Amino acid sequence: MKKIFLFFTLLFMLALPCLAAEPEVRGTWVSTVYNLDYPSNSGLSQTQLKEEIDDIISSTAEMGLNTIFLQVRPTCDAIYPSKIFPWSKYISGQQGVAPDGNFDVLDYFINTAHSRGIELHAWINPYRVTVSAFDSFDDGMASLSNDNPAKMNPQWVLFGTDKKLYLDPALPEVQQLILDGIKEIAQNYAVDGIHLDDYFYPDGGFDDSKSFERYGSAFENIDDFRRDNVNRIVKELHSLCKDYDLTFGISPFGIWANYIYNELGSLTAGNQSYYSHYADTRLWVKEGWLDYIAPQLYWAIGASEGEFEQLLLWWRDTVSGTGVDLYIGLAAYRLMDASEDSEWYNGDEIIRQLKMMDMYAQTDGVIFFRHQSLEQSDQLSSYLDRSYTYPLPHIGDPIFIQNSITIDVNSPKYSSRKVSKVSFDISCSAPNGSTVYVVADSYHTKLARKGNSYHGELQSNKSGGILFICDRNGFLSIKGIGVSLLSSQKENSLVNIDWQIKDDFTMLTFYTKYPAAANCYIKSGYVNLDIAPARVGFVFECDTISTMICEKLNGYVKYVFDMYTPPSECYVKEYDNRIEVYIK
Repeated sequence: MKKIFLFFTLLFMLALPCLAAEPEVRGTWVSTVYNLDYPSNSGLSQTQLKEEIDDIISSTAEMGLNTIFLQVRPTCDAIYPSKIFPWSKYISGQQGVAPDGNFDVLDYFINTAHSRGIELHAWINPYRVTVSAFDSFDDGMASLSNDNPAKMNPQWVLFGTDKKLYLDPALPEVQQLILDGIKEIAQNYAVDGIHLDDYFYPDGGFDDSKSFERYGSAFENIDDFRRDNVNRIVKELHSLCKDYDLTFGISPFGIWANYIYNELGSLTAGNQSYYSHYADTRLWVKEGWLDYIAPQLYWAIGASEGEFEQLLLWWRDTVSGTGVDLYIGLAAYRLMDASEDSEWYNGDEIIRQLKMMDMYAQTDGVIFFRHQSLEQSDQLSSYLDRSYTYPLPHIGDPIFIQNSITIDVNSPKYSSRKVSKVSFDISCSAPNGSTVYVVADSYHTKLARKGNSYHGELQSNKSGGILFICDRNGFLSIKGIGVSLLSSQKENSLVNIDWQIKDDFTMLTFYTKYPAAANCYIKSGYVNLDIAPARVGFVFECDTISTMICEKLNGYVKYVFDMYTPPSECYVKEYDNRIEVYIK
């Protein structure tokens, strides 16, 4: 059980802005392959196709998400009218056949998403021709429509050890096909970006010895040849996307390499994209061939194969200083059919991971795989709704606390040039790699890293106030501490706080010097607590409270608690020397 570890004196508060920054990406993958997310079945009418898009956009907005990664080419096909690829069977029911009314799925998705302020990125699978396994190469080719470029050019296609068909990444014609497909989307649709997932060379591979013999003379081994083939298409796609002002990113398998095989790798023991998929994802980041990378960290905190925290830190360090944004791919699909004794049950593990990401404050966004999984978890979708759509409310000028960050403000000194201004000497600790700003009134400064802490000086018009610290995502990381003590605390009744679990309730005990009154109620999913008389609020931590803000008002202090699980009931008991608050 954690103990109370902090208390701060609250001051008269100022309405202070946080510095503007690019908003974090809060994304969802919408899969069309196998009709996983969209459409629910192939062969739907145009009306049904539109209604399902409307539902997806609405649920995305309701959860506070702002980006959709829509799978527009699940195999060597398209969910939009294309001159290069055939219509996808997942839309119409038969590859090469248009849907009802020749309905342009991608165009309607884009327009509907943009009307709700949601970005839409086109997600493609560049090399995959089939997802079904076949007894032979010929059987696989026979399943394709006559206008499929793979069927028209069988010499481009290889039969994998998994008995599926793939385009050969080594061939110049295949690379040009991929580029032409992206160019067609960029020229005809107002997509916000192009997105690739982790399907490069397949696990198990295929026999590409003839391609190596023809094109690989510059390489000592076929592994480096394969990696170079993927590197070249990634580099060219990045350049192409820049020509059309599109964001370009990739969501690779979460492990680049295990440390035991490569000293630059992570402390993990799982499959490795560098060796299995010939995807040198680390190189792409270091070379700046991506705008973002979204590794699929689909393991739990503490997992042996790919421990989530280890990978989060490894990827954070990999992107540091590169200018490449880091989005984390989270395994919402694991919630589906999870048993009650599983860490994934009802979104518990995903919520823990989101809180860990917040704690490190070094990521630029998150993408959930996949959309239907989010919709099927009431607890997770409710958490996202409260966190994103209705974030912790700002009552007056709140104080936020993040436990991993502390700040010290030395005694203020009045400027000799202008008596009305006060100069504050500030130092704070924050996770390495943070960009830390301090804000007061209309003044702000960026703190410089020195050793294990950040230092700087800030001027303000007032000798008492609140200082805000912003991380690089533009969110308040600490979120403020008073500069000077109140002149008198004699009238304050609060002297300490304790907490414990009692039955099914969290019991908070506020010890008082004088008899005090309290009022507790639940509003918008948050526990609200008013205590009077009180001049000083105590900031504390307990295992069941996610975040807390508090505000000193005239004669009383208001607390607002965000609980790890949505609260359903709260009540207060009052005594001469304490107030007990029960939250369920």
